[in-house]
Amino acid sequence: KMYNLLQCHFHWGSEHSLAGQQQVLELHCVHQENSHNNVPRYGVLGIFFELGATNSFLARFEDALPTHTVAMASRRRLEPLSGADLFGNPAIHDKDREESRRLGGLKNVSRFTGPIDFKQVLTGLDLKRYWNYDGSFT
Repeated sequence: KMYNLLQCHFHWGSEHSLAGQQQVLELHCVHQENSHNNVPRYGVLGIFFELGATNSFLARFEDALPTHTVAMASRRRLEPLSGADLFGNPAIHDKDREESRRLGGLKNVSRFTGPIDFKQVLTGLDLKRYWNYDGSFT
């Protein structure tokens, strides 16, 4: 099967969690299958980013990202089950619920206008190590 890249976007506070922990940043690259039938099929590549050493891909546009103040005021994040949130603050949660919940926020838009080659984000990744699941955009 062949897919075309439609768009990429970031979630600061990841949209997914790993071992119950929200990651700092998650990139989603949305693809649509090349198909001759009238039912569109999509695939989304998600990549987690960790705090640490400079990332050569992110370094290309990080100065054009929304400021910390803007991002903090309007970010979307998950409320963790227990322990601490993404920034080490004590978690406030409903102990009777099993899952995390998404806290709403406004969109943050970068002033970066490109161009950028999203294939560069794959540099250094072990593409043989991944997991997948059937799901939806929501």
